[in-house]
Amino acid sequence: MTYAPAVLRTVGNTTYQTVADEGASSTMYAMLDEIRAMRMDMAQVDGAAIVDGCGSLRRATVSSSGALSVGPAQFDETASQTMAVDDQAYNFFNPSPNDKFVITGVLAFAARDISDSSDTIITIYEADESNSTTVDKTLLAFGMGRLTNLQLVPLNLLVNDGVYINAKTTDNTVTMTLLGYKISVSGGL
Repeated sequence: MTYAPAVLRTVGNTTYQTVADEGASSTMYAMLDEIRAMRMDMAQVDGAAIVDGCGSLRRATVSSSGALSVGPAQFDETASQTMAVDDQAYNFFNPSPNDKFVITGVLAFAARDISDSSDTIITIYEADESNSTTVDKTLLAFGMGRLTNLQLVPLNLLVNDGVYINAKTTDNTVTMTLLGYKISVSGGL
């Protein structure tokens, strides 16, 4: 039995050894070269991530063993306040240069102090100062009765850059936690 001579072939940046076969068509070799090139391209992106550009900032990654993982690109920060005085500004997040904030959730509890006859109205808003009760833009407003819980998750509310995220209530006492994360405004959002 005789073997055909070995031939070195180059695809992309990789050189591999193949057997020259006089009877095989050049189309077959071209197809094999394309398959090898695709395999090399896939091997080079191992561990790479695809990030959703539609504002949700979810990320999909494929591990070296082929497992697909989808999750948030960033993890939430939290801020909690007990709003014990009516119509007073409670600051949750301060602005940071070149960042916007995305609110992903609200957890709230209205205490026993809330009136029996009417709900308290909680307003989460953008303000130009941390202690300002002036609402520049309302992000969320909702009512709560006495001894009630509220869970607003998942949310995806983009807050303007350069503003404080404050909240106020029309009746004391409400304990509230805001969840969210910062994103860079250089991305065009």
